[in-house]
Amino acid sequence: MLKGPKTSEKDVLRAVTTYLEGRNITYIRNARFKPVLTKGGRICAGPIKPSQRGISDILIFHKGTVYAVELKSSIGKLSDDQVSWSLRFSGAMGDNGRFLVIKTVEELMVILGSEEEKKALALPSTMRYVSI
Repeated sequence: MLKGPKTSEKDVLRAVTTYLEGRNITYIRNARFKPVLTKGGRICAGPIKPSQRGISDILIFHKGTVYAVELKSSIGKLSDDQVSWSLRFSGAMGDNGRFLVIKTVEELMVILGSEEEKKALALPSTMRYVSI
C-alpha cells in the first residue's frame, strides 16, 4: 500500500461537508458533546449518554438510504464504542442504512456520486468502507 500525505480528520470533515453542500445532499453533522450552560454563563461540554457513545460523525440521507459516516484521518481506526454503535445502527436500519468509514472525500464521492463521477474517480479495491 502506498503511503500518501497524512490527512487529519478535520481536513476530511471539511472536504466531505463541502462536497455534500455542493451536491445539495441532506446531512446532519453530529456534535461530540452535550452543551451545558454553567451558572457563570459559560458553555461547556456535559456528559454524553451511554447510548450516544460512538455515534458517527455525519448522517447522510441520500436516495432512500441513510449513511452513518465515521470520518477518520489517514491512520485513524474505529474505537470499541464506534464499532458497537455501528452494529446498533445497522440492526435498526436494516437494508435502508449503511455504516461507512471514510478517510478521503473521494471514497464518499464514489459511493454517492453519479455513474460519471464514479468512473472518473475509480479507486483501488483497497477503498475502506464498511457495510454491516
